[in-house]
Amino acid sequence: MNLSGALAPGSYSLAVSTPEKEPVRFRITWTGDASEAGIWYYSDYVNISPTKFDAASGTQDFTVIEPGSPSDWYLLFMSNNPGSAGIDVYEGDAAVIIVSREISW
Repeated sequence: MNLSGALAPGSYSLAVSTPEKEPVRFRITWTGDASEAGIWYYSDYVNISPTKFDAASGTQDFTVIEPGSPSDWYLLFMSNNPGSAGIDVYEGDAAVIIVSREISW
């Protein structure tokens, strides 16, 4: 996963190739100042199952439905104020993060 660092507000495609038998889950966590609430939107997802944004924890999960099949979704980072988030990747049913990135916009 090469996504990290500062991003320009805008739309990004997050395509992924996963192992054939290993489900993969992406968790995005809001890490910015609550008073400067930035936000992300998602659309056009293929082979991805999103959860509802959890405002209490500031998290949203995106899980690959059929491992081994192409997966993609578009994320739009948009705000009148700066924002930041962490993206953690989990493989299988493991609770251990295999890749972690911090982004800001």
